Amino acid sequence: MFLTSCSKDNYKGAETSETKSTSATQSNDPIALGETIVLGAQLENPYSVENMQLAYNSLVKEGKQIPQSLSVYTSHYYVRFLPEDENELDFLLQDSTIELFDYPLDYEIVTPGISYHDPTISTKLITWQYCAVKADYSFPKIQYEILSSLFIPEEIPAYQSIQYEDIVYDLVSEALNITDNSEEILSSRWSKWTPSGTIQVFDDIEDDMIPIIGVKVRARRWFTTKSGNTDSNGNFTTGQFRRAVNYSIIWKTGQFIIRDGVAFQAYYNGPKQRSEWNLNISNGSNKSLRIATIHRAAYRYFYRNIDGLKRPEIWTKLRISYLNTGGTGINWLTNWQHMIGAGGVIPNIHIHGKFNNGNFRPTNVLFSTAIHEIGHSAHITLMNGAELQFGQVSSIIRESWANAIEWYITRLEYVDLGHADYDDPNINSDDGDHMQWWNSSSTLQDYTPLFIDCMDNYNQALNSGGLPSNRCPDGGWFDGVNCRIGTPPAGETAFIYADKFCYTPVGCCDCPEEGSSFDGSNCVLLDIPDSSIGFVWNNTWYLNPAGNPNFPYDQVSGYSIAYLESNIIKYSYGLTSLRTKLKAHKPSNMTDKHIDVYLNFFFNL
Repeated sequence: MFLTSCSKDNYKGAETSETKSTSATQSNDPIALGETIVLGAQLENPYSVENMQLAYNSLVKEGKQIPQSLSVYTSHYYVRFLPEDENELDFLLQDSTIELFDYPLDYEIVTPGISYHDPTISTKLITWQYCAVKADYSFPKIQYEILSSLFIPEEIPAYQSIQYEDIVYDLVSEALNITDNSEEILSSRWSKWTPSGTIQVFDDIEDDMIPIIGVKVRARRWFTTKSGNTDSNGNFTTGQFRRAVNYSIIWKTGQFIIRDGVAFQAYYNGPKQRSEWNLNISNGSNKSLRIATIHRAAYRYFYRNIDGLKRPEIWTKLRISYLNTGGTGINWLTNWQHMIGAGGVIPNIHIHGKFNNGNFRPTNVLFSTAIHEIGHSAHITLMNGAELQFGQVSSIIRESWANAIEWYITRLEYVDLGHADYDDPNINSDDGDHMQWWNSSSTLQDYTPLFIDCMDNYNQALNSGGLPSNRCPDGGWFDGVNCRIGTPPAGETAFIYADKFCYTPVGCCDCPEEGSSFDGSNCVLLDIPDSSIGFVWNNTWYLNPAGNPNFPYDQVSGYSIAYLESNIIKYSYGLTSLRTKLKAHKPSNMTDKHIDVYLNFFFNL
């Protein structure tokens, strides 16, 4: 088994406690935190075949006119599954005909927490999964138990016409009455309504609420669940109901699942009401705020614009575990548990809400941490999904590439929110990791800006202070910006050929500049030193000046992130193979020497 363990606490705010997101307890156990769903008494089931038949008989006794075509029978089963391992849970999750809940559907919910695990099941194992299935459902070879035979007339197509509307309403009302669920009986026969609302989450950079996109909101009434996903404005709608519904969010999409701790599916359980649900997950919401922020990151990576980067192509759902403690991020290489047949619950990714010093990560840093870890999963799938192949990639390549993805996608997110200067290395602010500030004395030597430098136009060696007193050690004199070498004779042209400063000869073959010589075609003034990049501007030869030797001298640019991923990263295992691929796929503004001078810094670490 391989794993990638990330220990990135280099964000500046890691040493302070002044983040807008409030603090919470250190425990990871939802039960200990009081954040687990607390169940009350079991409710008598109005939709059981037995109770529906009693309601039917009561209506007949009252003289209600019931169409002969309406009869009580088993239309559905209320069941629970107990998956043995992640493979069996995946099989159930892929079934679009069922809607799974970790908690029973016929119990009063006393405390609407964010997760539930049956107390009789070890937290190292998957808990019971509850749902309603149609009577003709073909049960898979997974342990299950039929809890009740149901008759749900609202869900039977034959009884959904206007001909049956009144009698179905009366039948359900009578079943609610005889099972002591009279609070659900409407005072008058109300029309159907559509649950809807808006879901927003607090963000530290915005210092305000923002819409959260792609959240699955469920409206449940007993055994009937209808859902809708939030749009770009955080708005959602579901299918129609007549009575009040239990609102909830399940932090799960077709591509990823977010867990509360290691084993518990994360939820946000809302109110039971017959009106829209408008939720602001505020900066005091603790776990829910952070789980929602992880959702933002994962949803961006899997579904929204990432400028041509490949999305993780995982055959099952990516499992992301949120831990409410300080620690490092861990990416357990994708699907290893499926490869070796391990049972129980092991998420692919662990993300800690706090720095190692106990301070909470601000939401933007938590977002970028999630992107970093998902980036590792995408890197694995880029290597043809071969974990062993990925395991051969050096740590500096793995972590520097995940850094680049983190930097790029997080900037996309905040530029979309209107922060054009987010994580700008020229601005000394607390709005990002400022990865270009990494240097040879940084604690995390493998978390470099190597690939960021291939895209940006920021030379940290010249912009980080600590400049040497001799700015022109390879020759020339410092003009305040560059090292000026000189100009050719009047009327001649300065140029660079074969990494030499040259100029056109005077007349046939005269080279009057001191130290220059005729090579049979032109005048060669001098060889450009191996450690320097020369250029010509305004018919004058220059060398780039020396910078802070603790920072990479970044003159590399012109690569796009999607181009790097497809042409460079896929084939790079260490610095040597990286150098080969960067040169083979260099943009037109780059030379091999640009790449050599830049990478020499890393070879010499």
